[in-house]
Order: sequence, then C-alpha cells, then structure tokens
Amino acid sequence: MPLESVSNLSSTAAMRALEDRSPPEKSLLSLLCFLHHDRIPENLLKLHWEKARLPDTLNGLDFRSCCQKLQDDQLIEFRDENENGRATESLISIEKALQDEIQAIFFGNKDQLSRAFNATTSLLSSAWPKVITAEVHFSSVDEASRWKECQKLIPHIERVVEKYVAADDEIQSLCATSDLASLLIEASWYRMQRGQLASAAGLLEVASLVINRAPDDMLALLSALHNTGSAIALERHRHEDGLNHCREFVKVQERLFAQTGIETTKLAAAYSELGMALVINEQSSDDVLKLFEKSEEIRKRLPGFERVNLFNVLHGKGYFYLLRGDFEKAHDTLFQALQDRKAKFEADDTRGGRAGAALFDLGNITYRSGIQITGEKRLEKLSASIDYYKRAEKVFKVVYGEDDMSIADVNVAIARHILTAGPADIELQEAKDLLEMAIENYTRNTDAEREKARALFYLSRVFKIANQPVHSSNALEEAAALQRTFITDCQVPPEELTIESFDSLIMILKR
Repeated sequence: MPLESVSNLSSTAAMRALEDRSPPEKSLLSLLCFLHHDRIPENLLKLHWEKARLPDTLNGLDFRSCCQKLQDDQLIEFRDENENGRATESLISIEKALQDEIQAIFFGNKDQLSRAFNATTSLLSSAWPKVITAEVHFSSVDEASRWKECQKLIPHIERVVEKYVAADDEIQSLCATSDLASLLIEASWYRMQRGQLASAAGLLEVASLVINRAPDDMLALLSALHNTGSAIALERHRHEDGLNHCREFVKVQERLFAQTGIETTKLAAAYSELGMALVINEQSSDDVLKLFEKSEEIRKRLPGFERVNLFNVLHGKGYFYLLRGDFEKAHDTLFQALQDRKAKFEADDTRGGRAGAALFDLGNITYRSGIQITGEKRLEKLSASIDYYKRAEKVFKVVYGEDDMSIADVNVAIARHILTAGPADIELQEAKDLLEMAIENYTRNTDAEREKARALFYLSRVFKIANQPVHSSNALEEAAALQRTFITDCQVPPEELTIESFDSLIMILKR
C-alpha cells in the first residue's frame, strides 16, 4: 500500500493498519501525530526519546528497527537531507490524514491524549537550544549556529500551538506543563530575534495562557515571559508596555532571589534590561545609571565571569550617556563592549548580531557628534561613522541576511551621511537606491512604519536636490501621512516638517 493512499482508507481499514502495532510503534506514532507532518528530524526522536517519558523507551538500535517496520508498512517515509552532495541528516514524513487517524484511534480519552501531547512537548523542549529560560551568559552564545537548530523545530512547535489552542479547557489544563511554557517562550524569543514580531507576540500570548492554566508555580518562567515580552514590545515601539514588562521582570527576579539567595544571570539581566527600557523611554536620571551598575556588580560575582559578559551593561550605559548628550562617554563605553568581543572571539564577529549592533551604534554616535562641529574634525567624524556603518552592514548580512531590517537601518544611515556630506550626482543616486531598498524592506514589516516614514522624508530630500519636485512632493506627502498616524495632533504642513519630526518617531537606538 503506497503511503499516499493511507489518507483514502476508511476508518475501519485505518484502524486495522494502525491498531496492530507493537507498543513502541504506537508510542512513536503518537508523537508523530503532534509534529508537523514533514521534515521531522530523525535525531529529534532518536536522541531525545527518553525525555518524552513514555513507557516504551527504545535504545538506538530498537528505535531504528521500529522506524524501519513503520516504513516497511508504508506508514512513514524517510529521506536524507543533502548539503553539497553529502547527506547531513535523515528526515521523517507522515501523511497529514494519517496523523488525524492516529489521534482518533490511539487516544480513547483525554488522559491518553494529554500524555502523548505532553510527551511531544517534552521531546521538543529537550531538543531546543535554550537561552531565555536557561542560566546562560548571552554574550557567549553562538546565535548564528543556534538559530539553524531552532529553525528546524519551529514548524513542529507551530503544530503543537495549533493543537493546544484548538483544545478544550480541560485538555489545555492537562497539557499546561513547564515544558510547553518554556518551549513557547523560547520560540517567541527566537522569532523576536529574527524580526518576526507578530509571530513572537502570538507565541508569547499562548505561553501566558499555559502559565495561567498550570497547576504549579512557574515563577521562573513568568520571569522569562516578562523578559521576552519587554523585548518584543520595545521592538514594536510600544515603549511603555516594554517598560512595564521590565518592571515585572525585576519584581519576579527579586522574589526568586528572596527565596533562594542565589544571584543569577537573569537577576543581573533584569536590572540592565530595566535600565535600557527606561533609556528607550528617554529617562536618564542617576537612578537609571545605578541599575546598570547593579547589574554589572552581580555579573562580576557570577561563576565564570568574563569581560564579554558585560556587553548588555555597556550597551545600556552607552545609550544612557548618549541620551545625556555625552557623545565621548557614549562612544568609549560602546567601543569597550566591541573590544571585549574582539578579545574573546574576533574582530566584528558573526556569532550573532551584537558586534553589528555595537558598530551601528558607534556609527550613529560618531555621526551625531560630527554634525555638531565644523572643519577638519567634522570630516574625520563623518568618515569614521561611515566606516562603522559599513562594518556593521557586513556583520548583519552574514548573521541576518540581505532582507533583514537591520540592513534597511544601515542603508538609511549611509544615505543620511551622503546627504549631510554634500553629495555629488553619483552619490545622490547611491542615496536614492539605498533609501528605496530600505523603504521596500520596511514595507514588508508592519512594525516598521515609523522607520519607513523617516526613510521617505530623506528620499524627498534626495529628489529635491536632484531637482525632481513632483517625486519630492509625493515622497514628502507619504512621509507626512505616516507621521500623522503616530502624532495625530500634528498641525505642521508637510513642507515645514524637519528630520527631527521623524527622528522623534523612532527609538534613540536608531537615530
């Protein structure tokens, strides 16, 4: 019987095909019915089978034998994933219709169904490379490699979410486990890191539902939920919501510390993240600086401390000094964070976006300090800023790819630099091309309309210098229309708007 014909079986025939299986085969099929039907990594099952905590544990040999029997009976298929002509991993697929039959035939009651569902989430949770719910030093994580592993599991997590959300209240309560909550928070963090903010927010909403339905205290996961929620809100320009999440993050971490007396990376992060949220909300009192200092003190006391672990603290302090208008201190602080990464890894490392972020920020700080002076020093500053931007662009392209919003941000910064320096015709064309690419990128992201408005304003300036008044007016009108969606009481005519009108729309990190 070919695999594709399984979906055409009658219920009676399907029952005969499925019921006469050994207990290990039934256990394996019960897991497969809650995973995405395609591209199931064999190692997800083989290496993490025991974490599923099912009664029929298999060793490696038995697992392969079990899979072979199911393949011989054409209930599943195997295929090899190839890279450069070399098999890299084995993938399993199963008919979607067969998954539904398995659920209908194997799970006679809600307890059986919830056990299989919980086994699946335990399996996925054990395979996920955790950071936001684990005790790790973020600066030591190779994010680029980690993201490759995460992407393999995302389709299966989406299937789990789909099944959980569709379940009734009783099943949701039976399936509200710490494994599921941590898995969803981790997946939300990953989506946020990849710029998929709406999806990240959706996953976090389901994680919150799980925590609320759980019979047990999930204080540590509640902390991770607020940490992730703050990052998503701030990226979506919901600055007050992000600040509120950060305050809750600190409260939960202080409760945990009161219970255990143990300082952790999460406690340290809570203080620095609250400091950063306050800076993004444009608060720069001495109390904000004290939050970064408190975070630094804790980090230095943690086991295995290295200078590179202070990246977030230095990053936050850099923005704090920038908000206060102290460009020299802001530059020196962020430059130190970059040097610490260079000492630990390499110059402009691509293990994640941190080196690129520091370079981009240094470009902004150097640019802003340069435009406030005149003469030779101004030219030196502007030249240094463009070097920072181009180095940041190289890192971002390797880490995130050509279509990431970080590339659009760099394009706008370079175009702004060209306009400031007094462009020649060829440079003006480059500025136009960069801005149009950035606008196209921002248009694909529903959370980037503020950045799009600013890019359109710069584009209107390019057209004006190029003596193209119609194009200039059209770009300016579109920029002004977007600006008015955020500043509804704006009475300034489009032709009187300035770059400050658009800089105020976006967070200090990108100005």
